[in-house]
Amino acid sequence: GDDGRSGISFRAYTSPGHMFSPLFLAPNGITDGKHMEAIRESVGDFEYLSMLRERVARLEADQPGHPLLPRAQRRVLEETGGLLRRLHQSEVPGLPVYDVPEELNLLARWITLIEQIDPDYGRRLWRAHTEVVRGLTKHGEQDVRERVACHRDFHEQQVLFDGEQGWLLDLDTMALADPALDLGNYLAHLDLFNLAQAHGAKLDEGHFIGAYEQGGALRMSAVAAWRNATLLRLACIHFFSAARRIRTEALLDACCG
Repeated sequence: GDDGRSGISFRAYTSPGHMFSPLFLAPNGITDGKHMEAIRESVGDFEYLSMLRERVARLEADQPGHPLLPRAQRRVLEETGGLLRRLHQSEVPGLPVYDVPEELNLLARWITLIEQIDPDYGRRLWRAHTEVVRGLTKHGEQDVRERVACHRDFHEQQVLFDGEQGWLLDLDTMALADPALDLGNYLAHLDLFNLAQAHGAKLDEGHFIGAYEQGGALRMSAVAAWRNATLLRLACIHFFSAARRIRTEALLDACCG
């Protein structure tokens, strides 16, 4: 295929001091990867994992009894869970700390902005915020020694996959944080994906959890608390999109349900 070496992204990657480089997670460690578009331009057969996820959902809708469907579902979700586990087991020096107060302050800033535009909706968001505060305060980070290298916005659109290996994208918000943050963030995005499936097909989060749990037991109460925080954040973000605002009620219901 095209080696892409004349492409803008490849030139950006090879420029000194380039800061937007994803990480390649090999089974035995973590190393610098290529810029996300440089990978697509210069290496070859990579796709965003979200594309594979969507094809699996379409297959389930069109051919619910297809013999490849169970394996395809497992592959997408298990690859995602395994990739996140390897990130959390990696040593990434120099990361800032991200904790519960910062998350709650971030949500509060979103809600304050929305309240100025739509006071009624803002009040609903503040009620949901109260529930999120309660959950994260009770079940969030218990021990700073549990902090790991977290992506902080982990979902399939942040992953390139060639069928064997995965590359993580958009690492500008990486931090030392509760590993439940990334797990909850992913599961909330899976909730969002499932909500958008008009045909009713759902992807089973159990495959993702099972692949991640190979690295040790999970604090599911903490995962649920961070999941609700992400659902609230997504409800805030979707408020600003006319096309997506239809999902804000379902996101809030999932957050507070």
